[in-house]
Amino acid sequence: MSERAPLRERNRARTRSEIREAARRAFHKQGYENTTLDQIAEAAVVSVRTLLRHFESKEQLALASMNDALESFRQTVTNPDRQIDTLHCWRQHVEYFSSQPGDEKKELFAFVYGNPALRGGRASINDQLEDLMAQELAKDARQEIRLEHRLQAAFVVAGNSSVTRRWLHEGGTGDLTTQCLAVVD
Repeated sequence: MSERAPLRERNRARTRSEIREAARRAFHKQGYENTTLDQIAEAAVVSVRTLLRHFESKEQLALASMNDALESFRQTVTNPDRQIDTLHCWRQHVEYFSSQPGDEKKELFAFVYGNPALRGGRASINDQLEDLMAQELAKDARQEIRLEHRLQAAFVVAGNSSVTRRWLHEGGTGDLTTQCLAVVD
């Protein structure tokens, strides 16, 4: 029998999901720059204060999927019981997130990569991924973080971003998963 989350946690998750969906619709309809937190809160039937308890800013809300992916990778790669090395953790992470349904994935990536206002937030997430990966690569090697760990981390993170941007530029056709995994392999 599966354990059910307490009611408060379920309500919090539902509210967070409703806010994200209201933001997605508003960003899609009006664009990132023309959408306000007031509009998102109204569409989600919450106060701006409630919205800000879940997301610190409009940028954080817009990048919620990328932040979730970062946290998912962090949980996996820092798990003391993990049985695979860091690059295999990254490979599984990339495989999972690049294999999401085509239209949803294309819409999300086009939004995130197509908005100059989100460039700084994307860069910050990629920096965190690189730092985390370099740290874990060094642990795998039982070494202090060295340049080789940072370069390897930078290559796979930037490589996957580059492949995703190229995929978008080419109309979001082709197998993104295969292209992303080629960077790792």
